[in-house]
Amino acid sequence: MANITEIARLAKVSRSTVSRVLNDHPYVTSQKKEAVLEAIRSLDYVPNRNAINLSKGKTNIIGVMVPQINHPFFNNLISGMGEACSRLNLSLLVNPTNNDFEKEKVSFDQLRYKQIDGLVIASTVSSAEFLAEVNRHGPRIL
Repeated sequence: MANITEIARLAKVSRSTVSRVLNDHPYVTSQKKEAVLEAIRSLDYVPNRNAINLSKGKTNIIGVMVPQINHPFFNNLISGMGEACSRLNLSLLVNPTNNDFEKEKVSFDQLRYKQIDGLVIASTVSSAEFLAEVNRHGPRIL
């Protein structure tokens, strides 16, 4: 899989120039921009979303923790959240926990380790003290 170093080498420009083209920066000459775009096409370059998320410090993923997904209330909640996330160009990650603390910890760890940008908690068996600790790692909604 091609990367920006290979694109830069093929286009005979710097990695910074490739980055500027990829980010639609205005201060790139049309000649260099076309060379980079041609190299991108030639190498069939696909951006690495993990690298982009890492550089921007966000994932564009919102987590939701529910006890079950086959209950009408939670099904409607997830559906509405999915529509809202779609309008905002966000992804929704659903974690059905079956009221199991160990499964809840999976969502809390995703927030803690920045795998998701925020967490909606629709139901929890976790203690208030534990939730206060979770709050230090990112936005959550109870």
